[in-house]
Amino acid sequence: MCLMLYMAADSAVPLIPWDESGPAFHVSVPSSSSATDVRARFSKPHLVYLGSHDGCGCGFQHSEPGQVLDSDPDPVEVAQSAESMRRLANYVAEAVKRVGPVELYMCWDAEQGLEALGTETTSCVQLHTPGYALPCRTLLQVNT
Repeated sequence: MCLMLYMAADSAVPLIPWDESGPAFHVSVPSSSSATDVRARFSKPHLVYLGSHDGCGCGFQHSEPGQVLDSDPDPVEVAQSAESMRRLANYVAEAVKRVGPVELYMCWDAEQGLEALGTETTSCVQLHTPGYALPCRTLLQVNT
């Protein structure tokens, strides 16, 4: 099962296509079934799906929040995850600059319809902090 990361904004944001030959951070319109289920989590109308180099949201984290990382993590995967997170943080910061505050929501695939566990406010600076872990099933309100 994969982690899924969604973002909502007051205005449309740029899409970044998935490139199978060079997997990296990408942004797309979510599939209709997942969009219908997850849309209720957001107060903003323009919804996108954010994916990492893994294709899903798993690459934005090395482990679940609260879990200990492997004692011998794969250095290539660690570098790829760090790059995916860096590109995510840059994308969100640019979106906030262009369209104002945005909302992020991460959940496991098939949990899009479950209620959020809470709401938190964070900043673009926090997203750039090494080791920052996106919380699951928590609506993140991101501002400057």
